[in-house]
Amino acid sequence: MTGFYDLTKMNIMSKTFTQIAELNRLQQSYPNNGNKLLHRMLIVEAIVTTTKNNKNNNKSKSASEIVGFCDVDCRPSNIQLKIKLPRPYISDLTINNHHRRQGLAKLLVQESEQFVIDRYNNKKKENGVDVVDDDIDIWIRVEENNIAALKLYQNALGYKITNWSTSTGTSTYKEEEEEKENDSVKSVSSNTTEDATTKIKIWTLRKILRK
Repeated sequence: MTGFYDLTKMNIMSKTFTQIAELNRLQQSYPNNGNKLLHRMLIVEAIVTTTKNNKNNNKSKSASEIVGFCDVDCRPSNIQLKIKLPRPYISDLTINNHHRRQGLAKLLVQESEQFVIDRYNNKKKENGVDVVDDDIDIWIRVEENNIAALKLYQNALGYKITNWSTSTGTSTYKEEEEEKENDSVKSVSSNTTEDATTKIKIWTLRKILRK
């Protein structure tokens, strides 16, 4: 976890709480009986090679470590939650601090998109027919001050900001109003760890994978 989250400003108790909370969240998100066709965590692994030098020979040892991951969820939104999220939905996209700016985040998003497309194609084969007017789309949420992520999603991957309201779980999204959506973005408030009174807008972005 230390490579993914900034724990340098936390005391020991805060670090421990953060790690336990994250472990619990992952366990809750991925139960043993989870449906892999609807919900997956995608990871990026790096091969780390260490070499020990001695007088006789050099011995190398290789091991893999997770340097990035994201969650892609096609399960129906839980109606008991106060905050409704669109589906399919990408979340928890994180890259290790030492492996950023290598295109790994983009690859994870693209793999998530392919997972959604493959799921649709498999479903179509099972049913034997294509669904009329059934767009294949995918969603992601990002804080408005995360400029790097917004550039990645909008400029490099083709996502567009929508007017999804997470408080109601409904969307009035219309294709012909794409150009006007930046002015009608609805936000949800979240507290930062540094200042509980600071409000950060969270934008919901959508990409149509197939019309």
